[in-house]
Amino acid sequence: MTKINKKRKIKYGVIAVIIIFAMIAPGVYKFIDIPSGGKRKEDNILGSSSFLSEVDVDEPSYSFYAWNESYIVCRVHNAPYANFTLDGQVYNVSYGMNYIPINFLVNKSYLLTFEEEDISADVFDWFVVEPLLIDYGYVEVNPVTPTEINFNAAGLVSFFIRWNHTKQNDFTYDDLYIEYDGTAINEIRGDWDDTFDVDPLIVSLFRFDGSYIQYDIFMKPGDHTIELKGNGTICYKLVVSGDWDKDGISNAEEVQKAYKSPFYDPFNPLAWGFFEKGSNYRWILDPEDEYGVFSFSIPESLESQFLSIELISGSIKNVEVDSDSFTFQGKEFYSSFFDNSKVIHYGMVSTGEHFIRYDYTEDCVIFIKFYLNGVEIVQFSEDELMDKDCDGLPDSQEQFSGADKLSGDTDGDNLLDG
Repeated sequence: MTKINKKRKIKYGVIAVIIIFAMIAPGVYKFIDIPSGGKRKEDNILGSSSFLSEVDVDEPSYSFYAWNESYIVCRVHNAPYANFTLDGQVYNVSYGMNYIPINFLVNKSYLLTFEEEDISADVFDWFVVEPLLIDYGYVEVNPVTPTEINFNAAGLVSFFIRWNHTKQNDFTYDDLYIEYDGTAINEIRGDWDDTFDVDPLIVSLFRFDGSYIQYDIFMKPGDHTIELKGNGTICYKLVVSGDWDKDGISNAEEVQKAYKSPFYDPFNPLAWGFFEKGSNYRWILDPEDEYGVFSFSIPESLESQFLSIELISGSIKNVEVDSDSFTFQGKEFYSSFFDNSKVIHYGMVSTGEHFIRYDYTEDCVIFIKFYLNGVEIVQFSEDELMDKDCDGLPDSQEQFSGADKLSGDTDGDNLLDG
């Protein structure tokens, strides 16, 4: 058997595994029969020289053009606190790195002003206005001549790459070579004829829990270059770190998890939740596990949502929503895998924190899901929500934002990272 045929068998085997994984993974979402939320936005227009990049803030005012979902990224030193004004609105910042999400709804000229005393004291080390999605596209790469991606950026930026699944490629992770501003960040593992070829999708799924291979790079303000060598067509994205839509899920995590659901989107807020007791799927009834509790959060950036419960298998009773035991008083709900699932409509719930409590009624398989406006609520595990330093920022988000998950005040500004 030729090496190419071996590689194709490995690739097709991987695709089959991934299809099965997608069918059974807890992140496969669907709709139920009620009106869904708003339409998803189109990709925003990418950055250009119209955005602002100042490495030495020595003027009282600056004007610039900007549009769509963006970030103000600045580094403050020589003072614990400072402020600036953007089109008449005052923004307060603190010592260290500051990432301020902002939506420039209109493509026009904006005015940025600074206090004279802050300029004299050189309080702002640098100041940048840049789009959330800095750049994206497809590039053809080869093993000999590097392919360049040129862009302007600052702060912590995530660089995502994946093979273009719409084209036939012989691209493997071992073939990939990446340089950032002249420094190698991914070395070729060896001669692909003599080593086992690793499909890049396997690397991204098991290392990053997503469809992209990810590199988090802290960038100083200015022009940068990423050089790629490989074999085939590569899709890439450059995204600013943080949580632009303020839904508690980082930009990087939403890009990675988009393969699970199209509603993972750094531009649009997403409701999410977790089981305080029990789980959405149980094989048998534990005598000590007589009830389940599911807590969920609706971001302030969303409007009120219509809550529904889908019971796919099992039997529950005494359903309460935020201590409302009256709506389903005296009602028991039953469903079987062999029948259509039972959809329990509750009604509108406002933004903020909520919980659902229910009792199990018999020793049977329980399979339950929760929906807002017809979209399944994203479920996180205990590990994903862990916050070792108790600063209000989960360890997973600290990893992507550049903060220290073991220090509640990474930049030493006397404010918790969260």
